[in-house]
Amino acid sequence: MLYLLLSPVSPGGGLSYFEGQDKVVHFTLFSVWCFLLSLVTDRSNKISSLTITLILGSSLVFAISTEWVQYYLPGRSGDWIDGLCDMAGSAFGLIVAHFLKKELIRVGKELDK
Repeated sequence: MLYLLLSPVSPGGGLSYFEGQDKVVHFTLFSVWCFLLSLVTDRSNKISSLTITLILGSSLVFAISTEWVQYYLPGRSGDWIDGLCDMAGSAFGLIVAHFLKKELIRVGKELDK
């Protein structure tokens, strides 16, 4: 993630398929990161409030830090909307992990019967 968020962009920008593509990338990166992080760090039946707080807190610090660093990198620009997309992606990843865990546990219990 750090490489994608902080690597230099080629002159004239990167390959772009549609306007706002970078927002989708930010959302997706943080969704996947938080989804996987929640599955690895909390092996209980549901995601605890402590896990949610820690993951969202670390996501917020990471999002702010990378946007701040981008502001000073040549060819990059810090954008607070990217940070909002990061946080929205983080929340989405946690929500998907929560419901997926519940569903997997339900299916597992039915298979045990």
